[in-house]
Amino acid sequence: MTPQSEREMAEINHQKKTLSEQERQINQGLDQLRAGVRRLGDNAKQIGAQLDIQNERLEATEDRVDTAESNLGKINRRLGQRVKESHEIHVVTNTIAGIAAMGVTGAVLNVVGVLPTGN
Repeated sequence: MTPQSEREMAEINHQKKTLSEQERQINQGLDQLRAGVRRLGDNAKQIGAQLDIQNERLEATEDRVDTAESNLGKINRRLGQRVKESHEIHVVTNTIAGIAAMGVTGAVLNVVGVLPTGN
């Protein structure tokens, strides 16, 4: 072998080693990338599971709120009826009390002699 061909062979061997090292580094980087993607996939699955749980809880809460809102509407209607009935009772009571007060006043005035008698 000539010195030039020995140098060329050495250069080729050096290039092969360099390429092998670069390939090893690329493979190592790909392994790290695979591991990162796997972790992201696991995290995405966990987040999805948590979202499912939270959605179920939210739906249950919405159902309870709807029920409470319906019950509150019924209670408000009943209270409105009671207030209206109470107002009507107060009007009637006040009217009767007014008539009774006029009757008592008339009787007192009649007894005192302020009002003329039918004689």
